[in-house]
Amino acid sequence: MNILSIFFSLRFVTLGVITSMILGYVQVGWLTYIVSFTVSQGLSAHQASVISAFGGLGMFVIKALLPELNKVMTYKELMVCSSFLTASFLVLTTFIKKYIGLCAVSLFFGIGTGILSPEIYIAIKDVVGDDHYVTGVAISHVFYGLASIGSGFCTGKK
Repeated sequence: MNILSIFFSLRFVTLGVITSMILGYVQVGWLTYIVSFTVSQGLSAHQASVISAFGGLGMFVIKALLPELNKVMTYKELMVCSSFLTASFLVLTTFIKKYIGLCAVSLFFGIGTGILSPEIYIAIKDVVGDDHYVTGVAISHVFYGLASIGSGFCTGKK
């Protein structure tokens, strides 16, 4: 596989590029959304920042447990499960109004995105192999960044 053929690989485009774009959009967009949403619910800016920190805590905790999860499930299964987990808690965020509930939802949202983030690298290595792994990751990061830029405009306060 030469470098240009990476762009024409449907597996790489779906697992490496589109997944990275969705993850970038959701992670950065969620951070922008959760702060403005919690403030609009009557909570202070400090409480909003603590709620978003719970997402980071969830990511941190799951990264410690991820090697054990990879022994039980394949990266594809983990990517699907974490996508459903993340989407479920993203939807739940709109219905939860209490501070502690938003902290819990944020924690589980962080767990979902914390599983998905490193699994993308495993998917890229599986698709492009060792020879083009660095190129695949670089391309994935470019699209993650592009999606992150756009997410703030779509999810922030009007």
